[in-house]
Amino acid sequence: NNIVYKGKKLGIIPNKRECEYITAKAFYGKGKILKLENVKNTNVISISYKSTNPKFAYGVVSSLIKNYIELHKELNNEKSKSDKQLLEAEYTKTKADLDKKLNQSTGLPVQSLGGIGNISVMSAFSRSASSAVGNLKSQYIAGERSQIAVSEQTQKLQQLATKLEWAKMVEYMSDSSKVLILHEPQQLQPFENSSPKLLINIILGAFFGGIASLIVIIYVEQKSPKLTYSMLTNNIIFDGINKFDIIEDECYSYDPQKVLVLSFVQLPNNMIDSLQKLPNTSVSYYSKTRDYMDNIKVANKIVLVSKIGITDAESYKTIRKTLKNQQKEIVDDILI
Repeated sequence: NNIVYKGKKLGIIPNKRECEYITAKAFYGKGKILKLENVKNTNVISISYKSTNPKFAYGVVSSLIKNYIELHKELNNEKSKSDKQLLEAEYTKTKADLDKKLNQSTGLPVQSLGGIGNISVMSAFSRSASSAVGNLKSQYIAGERSQIAVSEQTQKLQQLATKLEWAKMVEYMSDSSKVLILHEPQQLQPFENSSPKLLINIILGAFFGGIASLIVIIYVEQKSPKLTYSMLTNNIIFDGINKFDIIEDECYSYDPQKVLVLSFVQLPNNMIDSLQKLPNTSVSYYSKTRDYMDNIKVANKIVLVSKIGITDAESYKTIRKTLKNQQKEIVDDILI
């Protein structure tokens, strides 16, 4: 598969081992991306390989299967050749032994037994006849033994011939493998690779989830009956009481322009006294009676004081709309 180290790690860091064949340890991977498992209680082997490159993973699995089958064929072929050679040698030796026994066979055949009866009668009256009978019996026994030996050797040769014929057939068939592929590895076509990667899924999910959450938050804040952060202007001063000296200096700097501090919450008395001592600053509270409206008309700049979650949202929006219509500048949006 020409599995070599890539030119750059993560596409950035140069790799000194570029174009070198990858090591078995690196190929196998820390996460055991290559799995060769025997399915329990079967003779089935399961092969799988994980990779970010589908084509590469397909190539690895396909090569493993192909090489396993080729190895299986080679083993079968070697064994069948070895078996055939052994049987051929044994067959040749047995045939030679049979030929030798046929050439060495001696004695009378079974058909000669019929004449022995008459000679046996004569042997009672003649010493020579008695000797002849003994010779005939010896020759008969020798002939019977030769026949048995030849018969046994012939039977052995027939058995070897059958086995040799089978070995030749196995050798002929050894080019095929006994391995059966239950499930061929599959490679998805380009149009089938429609599922995005996990990392992309996570990034897209976080991105769109964040946007959706932001939209929900803004919607909920805009519909809230109480003041929320999204309703404020851009000139926000947080923790107004602790930053009162900054607010006081800023209001003083607008002299001789008139500054109105319009508050939606009760201010500390010391804060009210300090602001009213400024030559150009006055303090007024929002109320249903609209008494603050006259102060708005004569003021040039407005400072709003409110509290998140306490100030009525509708009242705050009404004031901002009124100030906009009268072209009054909101210089600070103070939160306490």
